[in-house]
Formats: sequence, C-alpha cells, structure tokens
Amino acid sequence: MLEKDIEQKQCAHYWIIDSPNGRTSTGVCKFCGTVNEFSNDFGDILKHKKPPSNSDNMQRDILSEP
Repeated sequence: MLEKDIEQKQCAHYWIIDSPNGRTSTGVCKFCGTVNEFSNDFGDILKHKKPPSNSDNMQRDILSEP
C-alpha cells in the first residue's frame, strides 16, 4: 500500500464541502486531500442518520442533570 493510502485510511477527516449546487456537493479533506461526494437532499440525511442508542440517551441525561 502507498503511504498516501495509509494516511487517508487513518485520517480523522475534516471535510471542506462546496456550497450546495444540485443533488450533491464535493468535499475535500483539509488534512489528507481525500475527495468525497455529499448529498444535498435532506431526505437522504434522515435515511442515513442512525437513531440514538440507549447509551447516547443515558449520557445526555447525565449531562443535563443539575
């Protein structure tokens, strides 16, 4: 594997995404240069969003307690 491939797989991507123009926008990682397409369709976002788990709810309850 090339060093660039390894770097991209280990990168915690910081996406710089173009302004919405059509169904998708192109994003480029600020750190490693990986290019990705992102949907501009709100319905797609809702379909791919994972519902919160019980542990997420528990953490939220703990953080909101006085």
